[in-house]
Amino acid sequence: QQINGIHTLLIPSVLCTEDSENAEDFILARTISLGLQIAVDFATSGEARSAWAQPTHDAPIRLMRFQGEVNVESTTLSSGDTSDRRWEEMFQTVLPYRREFGNWEATDTAPLSYASDEDFDIYIQIVVALTVIITGLGMEIHIGPQLVNYLKTENNGLWYWILAQFLFAFFSTIAIVSLSPFGLPFLVVGLWKFGFPETIAFLKDSLSALDHKNYLRFASDLLNGLGLVLHHSASVYVVVGLSLRYWTLTRPLETVLLILVIQHWFVPVKYFNVLLYSAVEFLLEVWWEWEFLSNFEYFVRDRERFYDRFGPAIASCMLFAHWCYLIAAVLELLELKQDSQASGLDHHLVKTQFELQLRRRSIIVAGFDGDE
Repeated sequence: QQINGIHTLLIPSVLCTEDSENAEDFILARTISLGLQIAVDFATSGEARSAWAQPTHDAPIRLMRFQGEVNVESTTLSSGDTSDRRWEEMFQTVLPYRREFGNWEATDTAPLSYASDEDFDIYIQIVVALTVIITGLGMEIHIGPQLVNYLKTENNGLWYWILAQFLFAFFSTIAIVSLSPFGLPFLVVGLWKFGFPETIAFLKDSLSALDHKNYLRFASDLLNGLGLVLHHSASVYVVVGLSLRYWTLTRPLETVLLILVIQHWFVPVKYFNVLLYSAVEFLLEVWWEWEFLSNFEYFVRDRERFYDRFGPAIASCMLFAHWCYLIAAVLELLELKQDSQASGLDHHLVKTQFELQLRRRSIIVAGFDGDE
């Protein structure tokens, strides 16, 4: 009887539209979403459970204050659609799946039966992500060599590789914003560039450099290959989470992802002006890392709300992959300096060799480097 006034908290706290039909929908959405939010916080808050379990003289006041805070904080309203995933998640939080619902002796005895709803969602996300990754690497291993051998016979074969790099941004954008599993094929084709053996080529080239005792090239190629594996794997995990609606495309996440897309706008530039390309990409990299570090707190703080417990680790993998690229670039410059000193090249020839070196590194996977 002490909390009979709780229904007053369900009154919409913002103005409704003048349209009576829309107003009724709004009130319904507000009532359900706010009521569920209160129930969720009651189910997960130690303060609320304590006030409910210990009926002291100030318990009603503590309960009403807590419920009022929930009303103020729950400003994100549901759409009113009964298929809204936010409602489903609220119901699962209030009444999660319980293993003892089964009656047969063998029911719910397998390992996955003991997983919580969140853990089971992560399990699904990992399985789908690994499937995408295996598909992409499989394209590089099985399709890549045949693709390269075929394009070697074409007069404009290199331009297919340039086109594959350029379309990365377009296909990745579709995969990100579609928020659907139907975007995953675009992700595979975009990240793994139609099967061109980018990752495999760098790793293979690193072994060749090791055989020739060229340790700078070995380290740079290994870092490039490792960076690609981490970058693509982290990207797949994020996009799979978005496509399955396990993750939310928040502003911090959009900020970080779309700058990566912007970086690939300028890939064709390196085939015409390598130095300009390097300068633009360096500035974009500084901007990306700045935005990343500026938003990283949100990935950690809101990991359970918008992402999952692996969210910060996935974000860190992406950052580490970019550091691998940067270190590899420095090692390549050191290799060039070492070679120029050994051969006595002057400044202009060193600049020319630098441009050729970057071009060689950028098209190694296309199989058109005659020196390899």
